[in-house]
Amino acid sequence: DSQAPTVPSSPTKGTVTMTTVGLSWTGSTDNVGVTGYKIYRNGTQVGTSATTSFTDNGPSPGGLTPGTSYSYTISAYDAAGNNSAASSATTISTAPDTQAPTKPTITSATTATNNVTISWSGSTDNVAVTGYKVLRNGTQVGTTTGAVTSFENKTVPVGTYQYTIVAVDAAGNASTPSDAKSVSIYGSADVDKNGVVNIQDIATILANYGKSGAGVAGDANGDGVVNIQDIAYILTYYGSTG
Repeated sequence: DSQAPTVPSSPTKGTVTMTTVGLSWTGSTDNVGVTGYKIYRNGTQVGTSATTSFTDNGPSPGGLTPGTSYSYTISAYDAAGNNSAASSATTISTAPDTQAPTKPTITSATTATNNVTISWSGSTDNVAVTGYKVLRNGTQVGTTTGAVTSFENKTVPVGTYQYTIVAVDAAGNASTPSDAKSVSIYGSADVDKNGVVNIQDIATILANYGKSGAGVAGDANGDGVVNIQDIAYILTYYGSTG
């Protein structure tokens, strides 16, 4: 047997999801008998079928890419290995991903000088979370990618801020913002970190007067020792807030 089957019809779209494409076509004829069909996606064979239908589940794991167009052709073959020419192509798109990731939750916020480090619990998504947006007072100040769930916001000015996190996926769907986390950055003159430079800061200096070392309480000017220069520094900013 050297006669190839006739060319099958172009495939038509069946059931389509975000990650799968269903196909069907009109069968070929052959002088002996058609054994089956080869299915091609973008010119590469992705399966065979003994019937005139096929579901392309895409590469494993994960399947096809949501919201993406693929070109499909079909060829028939018989028991002798004769192959028909490929059908004309049909372009079929998977369904778009419209589901947003779940809402993230901020788990901690720590400060060091003028830096703020925010950490949160990861979100989930029907396909995959691709990253997170970090917002301060509603304005984006950074992003993370993949499964990274922490971010250091550097050189933050003195003040009180509300941080929120938004998860995003590959389709651009964004989650509901996390609940806000309030974070305050204090000036160095506010040694007791109560938001105002006042007599309590001088009291802190007097309580630690003469002590030295990195980060010692009462070291307002940051020179590593608590002394009269720190009191002078406090007086310079006395009454300021934030």
